[in-house]
Amino acid sequence: MLALALLMAATGVPPELTAYYRDHNFVCAFSTVAERRLAARGAPADDRMRRVAAALARMERRVLDPDPGMVVVAPGGPGGAGRGTADTAAALRADLVRLTAFEMDEAAGEAWVHLEVLRLAPPAQVLFIQRFTELAPGEKQPDVDDLLAAAGQPLVRSEEIHRWVLTDGGWRRERATRHLSGLAIVR
Repeated sequence: MLALALLMAATGVPPELTAYYRDHNFVCAFSTVAERRLAARGAPADDRMRRVAAALARMERRVLDPDPGMVVVAPGGPGGAGRGTADTAAALRADLVRLTAFEMDEAAGEAWVHLEVLRLAPPAQVLFIQRFTELAPGEKQPDVDDLLAAAGQPLVRSEEIHRWVLTDGGWRRERATRHLSGLAIVR
């Protein structure tokens, strides 16, 4: 994992982007979709869910919403009126991601992040939650490789591309995700 961290540092991946994906993996590993919805709507009851809610909030602050006049969605649904952290795409996901490639156009102020998406077999999430204090002590957020080692093989592998835009003095991810299809089932 150190080699990957050094490679990403050498390729100039902004720290905000790597922090976003570390938060994503932390949230998806250590909470269920139902728990995320509850935690985002009220004060979480324990340390695990307080940390998950904080990571979800950090992720949501990094997402760039489309022009509200361009996209019409149902109220209360993802992207809808009154949307809170509980209804965001990040809160609804159940996978781990690994950054595989990075491209940046500094002049245009945009970057493209290529991700390997690893959907785990359902028992893996239960295992992560049971082993929370062991896998994520203190404020530690384990690397995706550590989580995969603890869980075993992923169930399905796919790829995504996220576009990031430099705006308002920081990097923000476009809400839209480009999904690549045609990849095989791993198990």
